[in-house]
Amino acid sequence: EVGLGGRLDATNMIAKPVATAITSMGLDHQQYLGDTLELIATEKAGIFKRGVPAIVGDMPGAARTAIEAVAEKIKSPLSIANQDWQAFAQNGRMVFQDEDGLLDLPLPNLVGAHQISNAGNAIATIRALKDHRISEAALEKGITSADWPARMQRLKSGGLEKYLSKGSELWLDGGHNPDAGEILHAAFAELNKKHPLPLTIIWGMLNTKDAFSFMKPLGKLKPKIYTIAIPGEANAIAAEDLAKLARGQKLNAISSSSFEAALNTISHNKKATRILICGSLYLAGHVLAAHDGETKTAISGTTRA
Repeated sequence: EVGLGGRLDATNMIAKPVATAITSMGLDHQQYLGDTLELIATEKAGIFKRGVPAIVGDMPGAARTAIEAVAEKIKSPLSIANQDWQAFAQNGRMVFQDEDGLLDLPLPNLVGAHQISNAGNAIATIRALKDHRISEAALEKGITSADWPARMQRLKSGGLEKYLSKGSELWLDGGHNPDAGEILHAAFAELNKKHPLPLTIIWGMLNTKDAFSFMKPLGKLKPKIYTIAIPGEANAIAAEDLAKLARGQKLNAISSSSFEAALNTISHNKKATRILICGSLYLAGHVLAAHDGETKTAISGTTRA
């Protein structure tokens, strides 16, 4: 996985990869990659190599045009979502289809409709390898056992469970850009259709991110919001500043001293609620450390590698 951008990312030191892939794309890390989707896409496409298959997820028009231009220039064969391959949910299953045929697979273990697209991207990449040792059973095992902490992660047994009222749910997501806000809105709207519960959000962000645009789609769900400052982060937005920003979107928001304090306040309500802690991977590190009983560090908030 490319960590930041592509062209100048450390992973790009691999001179001849067997395949390259780009999943979805949104406005993030603009100070390094550029302030338009076209510029960011061009940076991401810097991982492409001559003659090496490049697998690309569904892209906005400007981003796709930029990617196609880079691929054409260096002669990297493209395989693009919804053109060369498709992945979609059907009758409680996941269907993947490309020129080599159709696969009828279980739904991914990871939660959210966007994870079907991500799984499709992974399968398309594997199919591009033309390695027949990788069986359909292996693909099934991969998508049904994949685990990604702090990405629509349901926190169950652990240290934070004591704060939950009967019937409540606790979710954690480290997404922090406008696209992540849209994805979370869609995922929690779908969860509410299946099992309605009032939504409460505990929210912390860094001032290097677009907090307003992140919260805007989530605000459509009319959540109650507790804002916090991410502990130990010099760039953390103050809790009251975040609360003011949320109130500016006509949302019910109050500041809190920590996510534990917010959870404690929520638990006093005694009513079942769906709780989402979100806005930063730095915050997610602290939450996972508290939930799993791990030691926090100055770097990531947790000893987790």
